[in-house]
Amino acid sequence: MGRKKYIFPKSINEDFLVMKRNRNNPFVKNGKVDLDIYLQFLNEVNEFMGHPVKKFVPITGKNFKL
Repeated sequence: MGRKKYIFPKSINEDFLVMKRNRNNPFVKNGKVDLDIYLQFLNEVNEFMGHPVKKFVPITGKNFKL
């Protein structure tokens, strides 16, 4: 395979590579998605958009059918 061809000047491509190396997913802790952080984020977004926060209700039951 040949080298990848870039459409931007070398300096911009280097900046993109630095950004890629330093990127961070705030929802991942120790290699796993932290659902508490994700749910907190979703609740804050909903609050920002004016949607009411709904209380979490676990699904209960034994016989689920599609």
